[in-house]
Amino acid sequence: MTNTEIVRINLNLIKTCCSYQAQKYSVPKDLLDDLVQEVSLILLEYPNDKLDRINSENHMNAFITGILLRTCYSTNSQFYRQFRKFSSMTDDITAYEWKY
Repeated sequence: MTNTEIVRINLNLIKTCCSYQAQKYSVPKDLLDDLVQEVSLILLEYPNDKLDRINSENHMNAFITGILLRTCYSTNSQFYRQFRKFSSMTDDITAYEWKY
């Protein structure tokens, strides 16, 4: 199976894992689609023989969860940088006091 087929077959699993981890680690709902896309992109770029073996052995749930944890909390991750930027902007907006 190609990586595209594997991602297509496991798309609901990817969305479920992403939504669960987003709730668990307070990732804003606005970034949930970005997280799903980031995980899908990582899976598409993964070596086909390894991803096919992981899929055939039914280890995709654990593999996707590992990718999610590294994506959400690795300082080298693009998603982590976007998440922190979004969080700091949200904090700035909520901390601002309107004066009339």
